[in-house]
Amino acid sequence: MALIYCRVSSDRQMQEGHGLDSQEQRCKKYALEHNYGVEKVFRDSYTGGGDFMKRPAMADMISYIEKKPYTNYVVIFDDTKRLARDHMEYWRLRNLFKSLEAEVESPNFSFGDTEESWLQEAITAIFSDFERRSNKRQVNQKMRARLESGYWTFNSTEVPGYKRKDLPDKTWILVRSEPKASIIKEALEGYANGRFDTKTDVQKFLQRKNYLAENKQKRVYLSRVDRLLERSWLYAGFIEHLEWEVERRIGKHEAIITLEVLKRIEDKLQNKSRVRIRKDYNEDFPLRPHVLCAGCGKKLTASWTRGRSGTYHPYYRCSNDSKVCPYGNKSIRREAMETEFRELLTSLRPNQGVVSLTRAILDDLYKKKHSETEGYQADIDKQLRKLDTEIEKLMDRAMNTKNEIMAERYDEQASKLIEEKEKLLENNSKSDNFDVDFGTACDEVMSVINNPVNKWDSDSLDDKRLVIKLVFDGDPTYDKIHGFGTTDLSCVIRLFERIRATNSQDVEMGGIEPPSELGCDCESTVCS
Repeated sequence: MALIYCRVSSDRQMQEGHGLDSQEQRCKKYALEHNYGVEKVFRDSYTGGGDFMKRPAMADMISYIEKKPYTNYVVIFDDTKRLARDHMEYWRLRNLFKSLEAEVESPNFSFGDTEESWLQEAITAIFSDFERRSNKRQVNQKMRARLESGYWTFNSTEVPGYKRKDLPDKTWILVRSEPKASIIKEALEGYANGRFDTKTDVQKFLQRKNYLAENKQKRVYLSRVDRLLERSWLYAGFIEHLEWEVERRIGKHEAIITLEVLKRIEDKLQNKSRVRIRKDYNEDFPLRPHVLCAGCGKKLTASWTRGRSGTYHPYYRCSNDSKVCPYGNKSIRREAMETEFRELLTSLRPNQGVVSLTRAILDDLYKKKHSETEGYQADIDKQLRKLDTEIEKLMDRAMNTKNEIMAERYDEQASKLIEEKEKLLENNSKSDNFDVDFGTACDEVMSVINNPVNKWDSDSLDDKRLVIKLVFDGDPTYDKIHGFGTTDLSCVIRLFERIRATNSQDVEMGGIEPPSELGCDCESTVCS
């Protein structure tokens, strides 16, 4: 009986008449001429060399032969190149067929048992390998030349935020692809300017923006964030590929971020960025890092100013020039601004009934989320049981097979599944502190929201920063004439306002939407 194996590794092979259908036709014609009955055809469309067991159809054919040890098969393939171009892999595959007592035949090559036949086959295999290496070298040289000229030459789909645009000279260039380009720009700039302190913050931002919506994937993994940050030079309009000794140079594609943003990102990744903290910055002017000027949107600075009598007085001020900002270089007494800020916090304090109701609603939302987590845990347990079964089967096959190569393959597959199981267990263990994390975070938030003034009056600068983060949506804005005025409140405060505006009957009948449905962009544990 005969088995037919066909393989293509590129679209060009299909166009040049080496497609799967044409290979199968020639092999069937050969089988008919030699009175072989074709039992099954295996077709591979696989790009890339190396281990032949990575080809799905090849692995299926070997497994098919192994399951029928008492059937003498003839494996027919169109050309020696279809088996393997790498001569080491070619001989490993030939030896595997020999151990399985399967003969190999081809309409384009005559195999034999003589020394001369072996030499001819060896020369053919080595020449195919040489041809493969030569082609790869030529392709790499052309790609390197393009990189040196400032063009990205690799797969355009590997660069989110860009797409391929064909040029008249039959080459192509990267161009912006919206809306992803704008999302990436905001993410990279946010990481550079401190809006996102950590990679996890960037991950959550991309998650909220449905970054992978077109891929039909819901979760953005940190590995994607790492790739974006590590390739930030590409988004700044540069090209580099150090593996080919192509150092950084200006690219032909449009930049999404500025050179300054790139520098900040790279410094942050290399832990070179440092924040210089002064005594007056921390202790004497707690609002200094957090309040914006209403005239220009720039953060207010602060300092002690020496008066005519020689005494020093504390002032906040906008450091912009008066030509740029109407409040530029105009001082604001620290006592006046901080008193107004304290009054603002006092006005935002909710009554105890709203606090109690909010905590009850959050507890209810938590219970629902906890229930979902239990369902997720059941799915994890099911996956673990399935992995255990598959690992056990592969280990049994490795122990029972007489073929050393197949035993090695089974061991490799089992090892991969074991690694997958370990990762699953590791990720599962991270959810063990679910209850403690929620309770701790919720109590902390409630203590701030219940009495923000009390928290602000503490001596801890961390407490003051926490108040601003939980009470306001971004940095509050101060007007020298009108004070703080209308300030955007955080999602937590908006949640309290929504509950206060909703009567108890509505709560009992319809409930209150979770924070995520109130337009919440917060990343706190309570809202997430």
